[in-house]
Amino acid sequence: MQAGAGTAVQEQVLKLVGPGTIQLEPGSYDFAGTPEEDPSCATCMDEDVDAVKPIFTRGLRVSGKGITVRGAGADTTILRTRAGVGVLFDGCEDCVLEGVTVTGCERDLDRRALDAAVVVRNSRVTLKQCVLKDNVGTEKALTASVAGICGVAVREGGFARIEGCRIERSSWDGITVVRGASAVIEGNLVDGVDKATLQQAGGGRTSGVNVAWDGEATLKGNLIRRCDMGVSISGDARIVMSENVIEDVRTFGVGVRSGDVGRPSVVIDGNAVFRVSGCGIVIRAPAPIEPDVLRVVGNAIALTGLSGVAAACPPIAIEAPAVGEISGNAFHRNEELGGAPGRNDVDAREWTAQVKPLVLRLDAWPILHESQFLQAFRRQ
Repeated sequence: MQAGAGTAVQEQVLKLVGPGTIQLEPGSYDFAGTPEEDPSCATCMDEDVDAVKPIFTRGLRVSGKGITVRGAGADTTILRTRAGVGVLFDGCEDCVLEGVTVTGCERDLDRRALDAAVVVRNSRVTLKQCVLKDNVGTEKALTASVAGICGVAVREGGFARIEGCRIERSSWDGITVVRGASAVIEGNLVDGVDKATLQQAGGGRTSGVNVAWDGEATLKGNLIRRCDMGVSISGDARIVMSENVIEDVRTFGVGVRSGDVGRPSVVIDGNAVFRVSGCGIVIRAPAPIEPDVLRVVGNAIALTGLSGVAAACPPIAIEAPAVGEISGNAFHRNEELGGAPGRNDVDAREWTAQVKPLVLRLDAWPILHESQFLQAFRRQ
């Protein structure tokens, strides 16, 4: 498929009333970024959300009902978007993106634009067996805007089911869910690859998964690695996460911060947090969190506090006026301030016994076989 073939794909989508399927043959489909004005500002605060209209560029736009865009497989069907938003689902009911790679996004100049390889806004969309990779942007663009490019952004009125995808080397969040949107995220790889800082052009500059404001997400069976923070929850966000592995991240495995008035709902049940520079799980919530909306149970936490003595912290750190259920968590070889061993650490034999049931649960997810955690403990 020759350069410019993306235009033909866009024309097919526009002509499709739906329901229906656009079947893409193997090849490279090149798009040119088309500028649009955003109807709202998903990255702004308070009154600016409705008042500010960021300018962004997009590759493929999909709207309608029951529209499927299906490739011949992510290895062979490549969408090169050359836009801040690679594929935009807007006003799309029960739509699907399957079996494609989305790559080559370029950071928009408007720093308020929420750029991503795939954006789901005012839509219900399933993403499956897709690869979203190398969506970084130039060093000049990243320096000018600070913000980068997400893998998937689910925003106002959006619902996304993301399953069996590989989201690699995004220069902002791997997956972000914001502004009342929701997502079910199962069996995916979210990998920043570079563990770049905000001062660098590269992947993993922020969180693997970010759920903010009043977004909602369920995470199960995902491998999240090589980013600044594994999972970030803030404001009034709601999250349920189980059977995920979070490893090799620069700050916290899971970070919860409510702000002064936010009241997040957090269930962290049966996950592994492994090889983390800072805390395994940290919850900072000045406003009271009701006990029935905070559960941290049955998690395995090992090798946290690796950044050095000055930055080390407890494997689980909770700063909140009220807490919920914190129980049944297993700890091994963690390091705290001053180089002290983790306060609840157990020796290798007891650790192996404690985490065996969780290891068996994690082993059921094929993507988790790539994790350092399972490779270290599945046969012990």
